[in-house]
Amino acid sequence: MRIILFNPPRYVSGDHHKFNNALLWLASYLHRRGVEVRIVPLNHAGFADTVAEEIATFKPQFAAVCCKWWDTLYSSSHIASLIKKQDPRVVTIAGGQTATFFATDVVARTDFDVVIRGDGEEPLYRLVSGQEPQNSVFKTRPVVPDKNSWYVQTEESFADTFLEENLEDIVSDVSVLNSYIWTGKGCVESCAYCSANAWNNKQSFGRARFIYRPIEQILREIDILGKYPDGGRITFDFDPLRGNIDEDYHLRLLAALEKKKHNVYFCSWSLPSKQLVDALAETFNFVELCIDVQTCSERLRRVLGQKRYLKAFFSDAELDDVLQHCRQYDNFTIDLSTLMGLPFEEDEDIEAIPRFSDLVYDKFSDVRYPYVSPMNVEPGSMLLRDPAKYDMVLMRSTFDDFFQYTKRSFENNINCYQPKEYGPGIYHPLGVVPRRDHESGDIFRVYETWKKVQEHVDKRSEEKLLIRARKYRKYGLLKAGIQGGIDRPTLARSEVE
Repeated sequence: MRIILFNPPRYVSGDHHKFNNALLWLASYLHRRGVEVRIVPLNHAGFADTVAEEIATFKPQFAAVCCKWWDTLYSSSHIASLIKKQDPRVVTIAGGQTATFFATDVVARTDFDVVIRGDGEEPLYRLVSGQEPQNSVFKTRPVVPDKNSWYVQTEESFADTFLEENLEDIVSDVSVLNSYIWTGKGCVESCAYCSANAWNNKQSFGRARFIYRPIEQILREIDILGKYPDGGRITFDFDPLRGNIDEDYHLRLLAALEKKKHNVYFCSWSLPSKQLVDALAETFNFVELCIDVQTCSERLRRVLGQKRYLKAFFSDAELDDVLQHCRQYDNFTIDLSTLMGLPFEEDEDIEAIPRFSDLVYDKFSDVRYPYVSPMNVEPGSMLLRDPAKYDMVLMRSTFDDFFQYTKRSFENNINCYQPKEYGPGIYHPLGVVPRRDHESGDIFRVYETWKKVQEHVDKRSEEKLLIRARKYRKYGLLKAGIQGGIDRPTLARSEVE
């Protein structure tokens, strides 16, 4: 049994590549069960030749292409076509959140033979080993399996889902590996814009609650990834906090880590407690803490939080208190992640953005970047499901809409999330507009206003470039955001999923 796992490009140029670390755990699961598996990142302009060469030399019976993020909907399908062109006998498989949501369309409209919905480890193994399939939608049988037959990961099954020691044995190019550590799955939130909401998780993965991986596995995998480029910087990106459940897990995890050995980028999707801030500062050599503020407007944050259209509300004063606590630690830098174009946003909420950004930027020297990203509609989001509920109008909604939008982006090297150019209909840059703008015909108002806001924030951020450089040098980190230059590009936060 042989299978290649391809990580697709985002542009035809091969640029803007983002490697999905989930492939590492998936391949490790197969490798331990005797499957010959190879991961191939397609991160260069000659990726078509690479696909042909890999199929010709490795001679797989199966080839899977990651389709987690919606901006890879077309590019992953394009890779499936290249595989079939090289060898029509290869069974092409798609997996990931976007493929799961559009499963029946994917098998009907592209060169994928199978989509594995939801958790993929055991279903993929069963498929390639000739056993009774699970979670699979086939071109020859394009129906979603009955929920009673789904494979759904649990905390118990996590015990058998861990990385192989020598990843270079299964990855063609280890230079793409990053330090992202998968700590858990699930979400109980119903944020309007996010595809990973509780409803979609239940529909697609059969699970909405939190499940966490064993801490001993996390510690081992930090050491494994530490052998590769960027391995000294850990990235944690999972903590949708309701109550203290998730925070308790992270506190236990941090307590188990060797002190001051690593750097960390910790995405806190809720307001972190002072206890968590203390633990981060004491555990790591250097901390990049990203706090999801959701919106710069306290009024809108309250309105949406109370409706559960966003995560739990916290006030500007509560945020200020946490930032005050962070400033006592020299080994900290802070990013604030916010969105613009949210449901029920008024002019006063937009006017609050530069005031908020300037206030926190002037008051707290450790604030590196108050990100302001325009909200995009995502496949599987509550907004896509019921736009009228949020007083919004969709510009993209169907599989064809997203397929054509991502096709143009791929072929013309245009960023899906924040394009410099766009057009009518489905090529609207955000895919959704407030009803008032749709009725007035001013459908680009949010996006055009965001560009001006972003220009202001960028200008302010540049003012502290030298100060940040001195701090990075002090901690031995004189490269971008500890990951390749002094600061990461503006678009980085907009694409975190």
